[in-house]
Amino acid sequence: MSWALSYSIKKGAGKVVIIGTDCPGITTRTIVDAFQALENADVVLGPAEDGGYYLVGAKQVIPALFPDLRWGTDTVLEETIESLENAGISYALLDKKYDIDHWHDWVRWQRTKK
Repeated sequence: MSWALSYSIKKGAGKVVIIGTDCPGITTRTIVDAFQALENADVVLGPAEDGGYYLVGAKQVIPALFPDLRWGTDTVLEETIESLENAGISYALLDKKYDIDHWHDWVRWQRTKK
Protein backbone atom coordinates (compact mmCIF):
# COMPACT_ATOMS: atom_id res chain seq x y z
CA MET A 1 0.00 0.00 0.00
CA SER A 2 2.82 2.37 0.85
CA TRP A 3 4.41 1.84 -2.55
CA ALA A 4 1.11 2.29 -4.42
CA LEU A 5 0.34 5.55 -2.63
CA SER A 6 3.87 6.91 -3.05
CA TYR A 7 4.11 5.90 -6.71
CA SER A 8 0.75 7.43 -7.59
CA ILE A 9 1.48 10.68 -5.81
CA LYS A 10 4.95 10.93 -7.35
CA LYS A 11 3.37 10.38 -10.78
CA GLY A 12 1.11 13.39 -10.21
CA ALA A 13 -2.05 12.15 -8.54
CA GLY A 14 -3.31 14.89 -6.26
CA LYS A 15 -5.18 12.42 -4.06
CA VAL A 16 -4.95 8.64 -3.84
CA VAL A 17 -7.39 6.23 -2.23
CA ILE A 18 -6.77 2.50 -1.90
CA ILE A 19 -9.59 0.14 -1.01
CA GLY A 20 -9.59 -3.36 0.36
CA THR A 21 -11.06 -6.00 -1.92
CA ASP A 22 -12.50 -7.86 1.05
CA CYS A 23 -15.02 -5.22 2.17
CA PRO A 24 -18.40 -5.65 0.50
CA GLY A 25 -19.79 -2.52 2.15
CA ILE A 26 -17.70 -0.15 0.04
CA THR A 27 -19.94 1.87 -2.24
CA THR A 28 -19.50 4.74 -4.64
CA ARG A 29 -20.52 7.02 -1.77
CA THR A 30 -17.67 5.60 0.34
CA ILE A 31 -15.15 6.50 -2.36
CA VAL A 32 -16.62 9.97 -2.87
CA ASP A 33 -16.58 10.57 0.90
CA ALA A 34 -12.92 9.49 1.06
CA PHE A 35 -11.85 11.93 -1.64
CA GLN A 36 -13.91 14.70 -0.04
CA ALA A 37 -12.30 14.00 3.34
CA LEU A 38 -8.91 14.62 1.75
CA GLU A 39 -9.97 18.23 1.09
CA ASN A 40 -9.50 18.95 4.81
CA ALA A 41 -7.20 16.16 6.04
CA ASP A 42 -3.85 14.74 4.96
CA VAL A 43 -5.01 11.14 5.39
CA VAL A 44 -8.35 9.34 5.33
CA LEU A 45 -8.93 5.92 6.89
CA GLY A 46 -11.93 3.63 6.70
CA PRO A 47 -12.02 1.73 9.99
CA ALA A 48 -12.85 -1.97 9.87
CA GLU A 49 -14.69 -3.64 12.72
CA ASP A 50 -11.72 -5.95 13.31
CA GLY A 51 -9.34 -3.11 14.23
CA GLY A 52 -7.79 -2.62 10.81
CA TYR A 53 -8.98 -0.51 7.92
CA TYR A 54 -10.68 -1.18 4.60
CA LEU A 55 -9.58 2.08 2.94
CA VAL A 56 -6.61 4.40 3.15
CA GLY A 57 -6.02 7.59 1.26
CA ALA A 58 -3.57 10.47 1.21
CA LYS A 59 -2.67 13.52 -0.82
CA GLN A 60 1.06 13.41 -0.19
CA VAL A 61 3.73 10.88 0.73
CA ILE A 62 3.51 10.42 4.50
CA PRO A 63 6.10 8.11 6.09
CA ALA A 64 4.11 8.03 9.36
CA LEU A 65 1.14 6.50 7.56
CA PHE A 66 2.65 3.02 7.49
CA PRO A 67 4.77 2.63 10.60
CA ASP A 68 6.11 -0.76 11.59
CA LEU A 69 2.63 -2.24 12.04
CA ARG A 70 1.64 -5.63 13.34
CA TRP A 71 -0.51 -6.42 10.28
CA GLY A 72 -3.44 -8.74 10.83
CA THR A 73 -3.95 -7.67 14.43
CA ASP A 74 -6.78 -5.74 16.00
CA THR A 75 -4.50 -2.76 16.67
CA VAL A 76 -3.55 -1.76 13.11
CA LEU A 77 -5.91 1.23 12.98
CA GLU A 78 -4.99 2.30 16.51
CA GLU A 79 -1.25 2.09 15.76
CA THR A 80 -1.68 4.01 12.51
CA ILE A 81 -3.63 6.80 14.21
CA GLU A 82 -1.04 7.01 16.98
CA SER A 83 1.74 7.31 14.41
CA LEU A 84 -0.13 10.03 12.52
CA GLU A 85 -0.87 11.98 15.70
CA ASN A 86 2.76 11.73 16.85
CA ALA A 87 3.86 13.14 13.48
CA GLY A 88 1.26 15.93 13.57
CA ILE A 89 -0.55 14.60 10.49
CA SER A 90 -4.26 15.38 10.16
CA TYR A 91 -6.62 12.51 9.40
CA ALA A 92 -10.29 11.79 8.89
CA LEU A 93 -12.20 8.61 9.64
CA LEU A 94 -15.02 7.24 7.52
CA ASP A 95 -17.84 5.04 8.76
CA LYS A 96 -16.84 1.72 10.26
CA LYS A 97 -17.47 -1.33 8.08
CA TYR A 98 -16.72 -5.03 8.28
CA ASP A 99 -14.45 -6.94 5.96
CA ILE A 100 -14.36 -10.61 5.09
CA ASP A 101 -11.47 -12.31 6.84
CA HIS A 102 -13.17 -15.43 8.20
CA TRP A 103 -15.98 -17.81 7.31
CA HIS A 104 -18.45 -16.10 9.67
CA ASP A 105 -17.77 -12.80 7.85
CA TRP A 106 -18.66 -14.48 4.56
CA VAL A 107 -21.88 -15.86 6.05
CA ARG A 108 -22.74 -12.39 7.38
CA TRP A 109 -22.26 -10.87 3.93
CA GLN A 110 -24.36 -13.59 2.29
CA ARG A 111 -27.20 -12.78 4.68
CA THR A 112 -27.06 -9.03 4.09
CA LYS A 113 -26.92 -9.10 0.29
CA LYS A 114 -30.27 -10.90 -0.12
